[in-house]
Amino acid sequence: MFILAKRNIIIPSPENGVKPVILKKDSFATVPDWAAETAYFKALCADGKIVATEHSDKAVQAAAEKPVKTRRAKAEEKPAGSAAEAPAAE
Repeated sequence: MFILAKRNIIIPSPENGVKPVILKKDSFATVPDWAAETAYFKALCADGKIVATEHSDKAVQAAAEKPVKTRRAKAEEKPAGSAAEAPAAE
């Protein structure tokens, strides 16, 4: 499978003696079938950190422009005591 990696990623091998797949940020690579079948690889694809693409220039450009999902805490998940929640001094 031909992919674009948007982060530095190491996909560990499920078997002993097989080297892990090392992907560099903003680079294209061909990954073996065993790596594409792992749950970790599928999660990275869902987050947009790995984009499966074809070898054509149009597909490569479209993959490069896809956004990466960022994980940030929601307002109700932020720790208490932030400056926004502090009462105003009178």
